[in-house]
Amino acid sequence: MTPVEFDSVIAASSLIALLASVVLLARGAGRKVPGCGAGSGCDAVTSSRWGRIGRVPVALPGAIAYAGIPIAIAVAELSPVPGWGWLALLMLIALSAAAAVWFIAIQLLVLRRFCAYCTTAHVAMLVAAATVATTVPLQAVRYAPILGLGLAVVLIVLQVLIRPRLYEFAPGEEVLAEAVDIAPPAAPAAPPAPPAPPAPPAPVAPPPTSDAAQPPAPLVPVSAPAAPRASRPVMLLGGRLRMDAALLPLVGLIEAKYIFADVVDYTCDQCRQLHAMVEQALASFGEKDVAVTVFLAPLERACNDHVLTPDPHHNGACDYARLALAVWTAAPARFVEFHRWMLQGERPPALADAKRRAAELIGRQTVEAALRDPRVEQQLKDHLTIYRLTGAGHLPKLLMTTGMLWGQVSSAQKLVELIRQEMNGSPAAPAPGPAPAPKPPSAAAGSVFSGRRIDDSPSSGG
Repeated sequence: MTPVEFDSVIAASSLIALLASVVLLARGAGRKVPGCGAGSGCDAVTSSRWGRIGRVPVALPGAIAYAGIPIAIAVAELSPVPGWGWLALLMLIALSAAAAVWFIAIQLLVLRRFCAYCTTAHVAMLVAAATVATTVPLQAVRYAPILGLGLAVVLIVLQVLIRPRLYEFAPGEEVLAEAVDIAPPAAPAAPPAPPAPPAPPAPVAPPPTSDAAQPPAPLVPVSAPAAPRASRPVMLLGGRLRMDAALLPLVGLIEAKYIFADVVDYTCDQCRQLHAMVEQALASFGEKDVAVTVFLAPLERACNDHVLTPDPHHNGACDYARLALAVWTAAPARFVEFHRWMLQGERPPALADAKRRAAELIGRQTVEAALRDPRVEQQLKDHLTIYRLTGAGHLPKLLMTTGMLWGQVSSAQKLVELIRQEMNGSPAAPAPGPAPAPKPPSAAAGSVFSGRRIDDSPSSGG
């Protein structure tokens, strides 16, 4: 390989890796990136603890190293000081290749999800390292690769030791632009009453002169099961989300002092991890103190228009949600058992096993009849409306008294602390400095369930 060919391969590899890193940094700044939407492998990897070192996304030091490689090539060719550019080039390639091996192993063995942009950058740098290994004589390498490997080890150790905060607390006014009521569908019109004697005309009120008058909150219809529980009004998101917990699947007692909501997908790995923490938190407080309503938001394109990038990881998510809602509709008392069973382990059971479990709980014919019940499909649309109104994006989300907890909580103890703050009326304190994840977009005013599909607004999130 000629020197020109060598420089060309190395420069091209580094520029490909740099471009992929810039795309990931743009995504972290809130830009929509193709293939990196809610539920995608890119979303799962970049939103995990391995997607950053402390508060710094790993794409940033990666981009700096990749940008330094063509600069080192130019210095090696043009600098009057021999060797410095060459040593910097070899050090950066060794650093980038070692980091590539580390992150590919994390994706393969730990997360079991792959980010296309991350992997593109890693493969590009492994190509550069292979080019150096097969072209450059060993005696010309000297100690530069050892320095690069040492820097990689330092970065890996820092990433392991420094656990980043992976959740964000968004105040209610940043989540919902207007108040929303979750209400049952309108009752059928009653037969006309006999005509009443004419009443004297009521005085006409003067038109309002103040801007303080507020329009009534829009309603999100909810199809409740056949045997509703006693009404239990709940206000979340700073009073902007008002609902009757009796209309929704509930884990815990309807009489609990504090009720919050969990927006969950059975195929979402982070949701499953958070569920275990929620269960520990419920046990810590006791059933008389805390309960949680459940909104099912499958991250599958088949039923969720806000998932723009289909991901096999979420195959069957819509069917799992329908099955759970069928259990809730036919036998609300058995929902909790089915819901907890669905969230056991690292991955959801096979769909056939889930149907078999539902049949064991409420009977096969009951399950089949409930799945044909139009209320189940309506409930799924209603739940996805809440997902849309709270900004769509990745899961999990906890809708609490003063705002929304969005992302991964580090431990059950931390979740208990956050819930206790909410019970006391104090919002969870945001971490100082820049937020570790982009804020969920606010719902537009008037953006409520349309009664047609999920909504008629442009899809948000990708």
